[in-house]
Amino acid sequence: MGDFDAPAQVDYIRTFTGQSKISYVGHSQGTTQMFYQLSKPNNTINWGEKLNLFVSLAPVTSLTHTGSALFLWIS
Repeated sequence: MGDFDAPAQVDYIRTFTGQSKISYVGHSQGTTQMFYQLSKPNNTINWGEKLNLFVSLAPVTSLTHTGSALFLWIS
């Protein structure tokens, strides 16, 4: 789902609204899909050109094994 749904949703909303950048508000599984997309190595999607904000509500992921000091502090 993370490979196909998140990019398809973002592209559809951008096309439908005509906006170049949108805000993505994910809840539960929607946050996991976007976390997956944003963390993929060698990601061919430039999310910085498509999103201006990512809000994660009730994420079902855990940040315990992350190497990022910032993410560890936030979690």
